[in-house]
Amino acid sequence: MRRYLREKHFAGDPAMVTPNDDATDWEIDGAYGIGFYYIRCIADRYGHKKMLSFSEALLRDKKPAALAAVDTLGGSWPDISKRCLAYPEGGGRLGARQVDETDPGAVAAGAEAAGSTVAMEQAAVD
Repeated sequence: MRRYLREKHFAGDPAMVTPNDDATDWEIDGAYGIGFYYIRCIADRYGHKKMLSFSEALLRDKKPAALAAVDTLGGSWPDISKRCLAYPEGGGRLGARQVDETDPGAVAAGAEAAGSTVAMEQAAVD
C-alpha cells in the first residue's frame, strides 16, 4: 500500500481511487487497501449498521460520497475523510471509536478491531 500512496500521490480522497482496467496488481492491491482502511474507519466510528448504509448508498444507489455521508453518517464527506486519514487515533490504537452500542455488529466489530490493529498496521507496510 505504501507504494500506491507514494507513486499515485494519494491526496486523501478515496473516491479518486479506482483502478483502471489495465491496472497492475500493486495498483489494485493499493486501491483495495485504501478502500478497506476507510470502510474500517467508518465502521469503527459510526457502527456497522451505518457503515453498511453508507456502502449501500454509494454502491447500489450510486450516490456521490458527499450526499451519502450526510444522509447515512450525518456529517460532511470532507470532514469524515479527514478523520479517516488520521485513523487509527491514539498512537496506533483504535482509540476514539464511536460505536453504536445498540448495534450488535458494531460492538462485535469493535472488539475484533481491537485485536487486529497490529495486523492492519503491518499490512500497510507493503
